[in-house]
Amino acid sequence: MSEFFPEIPRIYTAFAEWLACIVYISILKRRLNGWRFFAFIGGVFILQAVFLVVTRDLPIVFWVPSMLVAVGMMFLLIYICCDITL
Repeated sequence: MSEFFPEIPRIYTAFAEWLACIVYISILKRRLNGWRFFAFIGGVFILQAVFLVVTRDLPIVFWVPSMLVAVGMMFLLIYICCDITL
């Protein structure tokens, strides 16, 4: 199937996932503010980007588990930044 679809760089995927979280966080009441908020979201972006780049060459059977970890990271970003409950 890869011959039909171009390989999207993982850094773009990490950036898109991170931005989606930021959009969602922007409409909710935040728990973190100021420099702590920006430091945390910046660190999470770096962590997400490194994770996705490192898992690039995993066999296809590990794609779903690695995406579940990425979704979990996105959930934790939103949960830690926002004043919400589970």
